[in-house]
Amino acid sequence: MSSNVEMDDLSNLHGSNSTSADPLEDVDDGSISVWAWTSAIILALFSICLLAFPRLLLFLAEPSGGRATLTSLEKCLALHLGIILGTLAITIVAMVRPTTSCLA
Repeated sequence: MSSNVEMDDLSNLHGSNSTSADPLEDVDDGSISVWAWTSAIILALFSICLLAFPRLLLFLAEPSGGRATLTSLEKCLALHLGIILGTLAITIVAMVRPTTSCLA
């Protein structure tokens, strides 16, 4: 066993280097907003496609025509997945922290 282990005292480093309580407060370049809005738009487009055109799933899944109608389970799943994706898009937009203050 080696007994020549040198350790640093880290008890003072925690309080002295921290200038801000929130580590994300210093870095605010707007990239979070861009990613949130981009993902919300993509989810909203998929949601609208599933809610407005559920037979698009049938067109994409069946080669050369195949069936003409969706089953009731497929209709139900398309409807609920569209609602879930739309709700997720709204939630992402609602959770984005504004980059500028309205009161300032």
